[in-house]
Amino acid sequence: MTNKAVAPHLVWTRHRTGHWDRPNAAEWRHLEERPIRGEIVSLTGLRGVAATWVFLGHCAMLMQWGIPLLEWPKLAVDLFILLSGFVMAYQLHSGCEQPWLQFFKKRFFRLAPAYYVLLVIAIAIGPLLGEMREVFVTHLSANPVGQGRYDDQSLGNLLIHASFLFGLFPNYAQHTAMPDWSVSLEMQFYIAFPVIALMFRRFGWFAVTIALSALSVCVMFLAGGWIASFPEPAFLPIKLNLFLAGSLLALIPADGSAIPLYLARAVLVAAIPMDGEFDTNEIFSILGTGLIGSLACSFAGSWRLPPVTLAERILETRLLRWLGEISFSLYLVHLLLIVPIGSALLRFGIDHWHPVLRFAALASASLPVVLGGAHLLYRYVELPGIRIGRGKAMQGVVQKLAGRWLPRG
Repeated sequence: MTNKAVAPHLVWTRHRTGHWDRPNAAEWRHLEERPIRGEIVSLTGLRGVAATWVFLGHCAMLMQWGIPLLEWPKLAVDLFILLSGFVMAYQLHSGCEQPWLQFFKKRFFRLAPAYYVLLVIAIAIGPLLGEMREVFVTHLSANPVGQGRYDDQSLGNLLIHASFLFGLFPNYAQHTAMPDWSVSLEMQFYIAFPVIALMFRRFGWFAVTIALSALSVCVMFLAGGWIASFPEPAFLPIKLNLFLAGSLLALIPADGSAIPLYLARAVLVAAIPMDGEFDTNEIFSILGTGLIGSLACSFAGSWRLPPVTLAERILETRLLRWLGEISFSLYLVHLLLIVPIGSALLRFGIDHWHPVLRFAALASASLPVVLGGAHLLYRYVELPGIRIGRGKAMQGVVQKLAGRWLPRG
């Protein structure tokens, strides 16, 4: 499809710049000739690591085992956000040219089918899961969770979650049994990205990134009381700098030129303390940004450091690649399964065990169930949705019918 086929304001074209000033025509051509292309398999493995981290982190939290990093699964979600920003910009730089509606259709069907299936289940069994969650409070003195998260079976709760806009409202940002606040956050970025991409093209990537990050800081400052009422960071300005930092990493040229400059810009944006405090979140964001950028450079062959090469080989193993493929389903389904399994174990009497043993019991008992459920969800719900988004579902049906009924030869 060419630019003439649709309205100009709904089309993106390939571009690449990290400069403050708009590049001239020659610079545009030069930059277009050198993007990193192809699937970066190590980043798929990194998604698998992040999803596993979230699963194990929630197991540790439920069983009251406090261990650094593992007990902070939100840091793994930050890694997902960086990866999402990188992938969006990476596809744009790899020659993607498509109307906005086609783009949004692909992204919507990437998330919606699996989410809708689990949303109905989560709301239907919410009160039962809430009772099971209370077992952790009575047996381990765990922090109580507001029952509204589990008990609200109203049509309004279902519809606002189905719209993916629940992350805009503090009362609904964490109002199901799933950790779905980040799903709304990602959908907000998908909606905003076409406009952001056009701004990138007009004013330059780094300039727009700094401006939007500064605007987000102003929103955090001016609406601090309202922002603080969110139980989870489900409102886009809270995490926009991480999406943008990931996008800046996609600017890294394949020829290896000025890699430190590109990495420094992305790290600078990721390190912005949106809440006004520089703490563990920002430190991890810096490390995650550096890791993703280094893996992209290693993939392109422009910057191959021994530690990065080793990490690349590990992340490209078959197991981690598979975990990366089912990562979204794994992320959505795991709490629906580990809460009932954990409550059953506590009733069995493991509340008197050492926290490490309680964690090991929950993780080992639930891991096969969670992985099996995630794989089935990915294969029979998520993949068909992806095919619909790409417009290939009916094409496959037509080909099968043609192969059966049309004469051969």
